[in-house]
Amino acid sequence: MGPRNGRSRISGSDIGLEYVFENIIGQDAVVDDLKGSLERDELPGSLLFHGPDYSGKLSTALELARGLTCRGAHKAVWGCTCSSCKSHRTLNQPYTIMVGGRYFQDEIEASAATFLRSPQPACRYLFIRSVRKLIRRFDPVFWDDKDATVKKVQSALADLDERLNKLNPEKELPSEAVLKKEVDKIVQLAGTVSAVRAVDNISIDQIRRLSVWAHGTSDSRKIIILENADRMLESARNALLKILEEPPPMTTFILLTGRKGGIIPTILSRVRQYSFIERTSHVSMDILKRIFREESGEYDSLRDFFLAWNINLESIRKGAGIFLEGLEGREPLNRTNLDSLFGKGKDNKKIFRVFLQEIQAFLGRRFTPEELFSDPSRGKQLAAWNDLFREALVGAEIYNQNPSLLAEGLYYKMRGI
Repeated sequence: MGPRNGRSRISGSDIGLEYVFENIIGQDAVVDDLKGSLERDELPGSLLFHGPDYSGKLSTALELARGLTCRGAHKAVWGCTCSSCKSHRTLNQPYTIMVGGRYFQDEIEASAATFLRSPQPACRYLFIRSVRKLIRRFDPVFWDDKDATVKKVQSALADLDERLNKLNPEKELPSEAVLKKEVDKIVQLAGTVSAVRAVDNISIDQIRRLSVWAHGTSDSRKIIILENADRMLESARNALLKILEEPPPMTTFILLTGRKGGIIPTILSRVRQYSFIERTSHVSMDILKRIFREESGEYDSLRDFFLAWNINLESIRKGAGIFLEGLEGREPLNRTNLDSLFGKGKDNKKIFRVFLQEIQAFLGRRFTPEELFSDPSRGKQLAAWNDLFREALVGAEIYNQNPSLLAEGLYYKMRGI
């Protein structure tokens, strides 16, 4: 079905709505909204999913993509046997592409542990999909095979692809010992690939190549998912804006962000927005139990669960507390604390993001809405601090500034407000 009034639409009659999003947990309002738009044939060609990390934005985008591209008689049921749905289940569908950074290695390691504990079909899909989310960032759509970034990991990508094919759900699994060795090797190779920083942000070259691909002819609807769209540089934002102003037919753009304020107003005006809520502790525990087979009760949230794989969350929380204690006492900055958090060889951008989140969490517990309402000056201060947090995060994630120096600057700026 072609575009109408400049927007690509899909008829709800083409999709088995009783099945779409059956695997999305804890986002009922978004799911109901999307279903309603599909039923009324009012789904536009450009969407924005915004909300906290680990709230299911990418999972929902991928399920929507599967429904929109399904060619089976019983549309969008998870077990559909059409060629599109089969390739979607292992994230090999050629007309759905993903770009932008993500917590790749955390998810891969968590999914690998789940798969080894419980090598059932669902867990096999979970692991394969976690790795494919990384591999698909290197689609030829985005990269020239002569690009230095791709050449650096080309052999690792080829090896990963070959090993994942051996784990295809239609094939018999090897013995437990052989399987563990194979999964460990995949995790190791994924670590090599995910360490390439070029996959973190969305460049103008990627947007230009994406535009060429989107305008090409195809007998299938094309789905373009841009994860962490707030991290684009200005040049990439402007290039994307031009595409959204005149969207290609039979193409759906889905932008994902945990920081809606980082999306420029001109892009916001051209997308339909869907707000994802923070999952409650109860919902998170349900997801951990059902999907990751994690029943220890050790984790209060999906965020805590994923972060525990590669960083010391308790250490960062302690460091954030020391930072705020010094600020409250108007003491000189404790640089030893920052050195321990942002030492050499660490994933500093990720640690810095978590560090800022922990500071905001401390402040959220410290100042209740009632206190802020009764003391407007405190509310004004907190709003100004939040602006500083956003500015610092942009410096780290978009402009690659040194997190330790950003934290130092943040300390004295906060003191001055």
